[in-house]
Amino acid sequence: MIYLWYFDRQDVIQCSGINFVQDLPRFMVLLLAMQRMPYAEWGYNRLFEPVNGLSGEVRVDLTFDLKSDKRVTHFGLRGRATTVFPVKSKALSALIRTLPHHNPHNPTSELVAKLYWPEEERESEAEILQKVKYHVPEMVWSHKFEDTSTAHIRMALGLKDPEWGRRVLCIIVFKKLDPITDLSEDEFLSASWQIILCHYVPWEKQVHHRDVSPSNLMVYKTSDGRYIGVLNDFDLSSMRETPSGQERTGTVPFMALRLLKKDAIEGKVQHLYQHDAESFLWVFAWVCLRYEGGRLLRKGRPLDEWLKLGVIRCYNVKTGFLTGHRHDLIPCNRTKRIGTLQWRAFALSTRHMRMILYARWKTRMHLRSGLKNPILSKLPPSLLNVRLESK
Repeated sequence: MIYLWYFDRQDVIQCSGINFVQDLPRFMVLLLAMQRMPYAEWGYNRLFEPVNGLSGEVRVDLTFDLKSDKRVTHFGLRGRATTVFPVKSKALSALIRTLPHHNPHNPTSELVAKLYWPEEERESEAEILQKVKYHVPEMVWSHKFEDTSTAHIRMALGLKDPEWGRRVLCIIVFKKLDPITDLSEDEFLSASWQIILCHYVPWEKQVHHRDVSPSNLMVYKTSDGRYIGVLNDFDLSSMRETPSGQERTGTVPFMALRLLKKDAIEGKVQHLYQHDAESFLWVFAWVCLRYEGGRLLRKGRPLDEWLKLGVIRCYNVKTGFLTGHRHDLIPCNRTKRIGTLQWRAFALSTRHMRMILYARWKTRMHLRSGLKNPILSKLPPSLLNVRLESK
């Protein structure tokens, strides 16, 4: 028996089996169909389909640097499959200064592109970014490839609920940002506080991020040498008006403990602000334990197993970390840093974790008492004064 499997970013489709001995004619028809399938049916982009009789180069004003060491790729057959890499485009670079949401404080002209497969039912990241400004990625251009929807083949096959969970290929070009993990001490803490605020202000305006993780906390350097924090990756965000809001979203190692329980996994728990606030402290612990001087430790990195754990197991391990095991994770060669500003802030933040777990943070007063005071109380006031706006 031969079973054909079709994989895409939404799910997998399996056909009924073919006995290639007893049903040889049907098997031969299958081989003939596969032999004559056009490029589009094999999954190739039709825009780059070769034309018979023509050869040579086709120049386009958008160069992808897919070999860059800055490229970030998430492998897997299902899901968003997000890939970020540097790009060059004279036209898009010239377009930056004319954008209505142009940020003049970020002097870089370097660009990066993000290719990913979001769920079509969600409001697109590009649409969300149009509604907030300052301390969010500066989008230069975006495009949705409508004909790549994974619903098409399911509708053609007559499958049940063909549009449920459908995904579509999208590309967004941003101005280049740097990871917050490149910073340390007061620069790291200042940028962290800016990002906490830049997460809170859109939340009040109904834009809920719901995926706070180290890879989504970015910075850029102004012309006068200051680092400004930026909250990145809004493709798991939601608007409060949308019907869904109880599905589990986020990066498991940094999700709030409440969202890792069985009822939350089943979609029975609403995602609240306090859950994202708790995620910031998990990110804070992650960076403090695994980075030194803006660089990832080469060896002796604690918490590696968090990336490999399932949801329930991760809940148990993180609970153990919170109840006292965190002290066993500090590498002995880093004890000299316990007295530094960043480590003192880390210790205070873990003490205040219980407040986050049981309090519903709805006001700016709760935000300041719960996050600013324990994490950034040692910073100069000048580093805490940031300007945030939303439309």
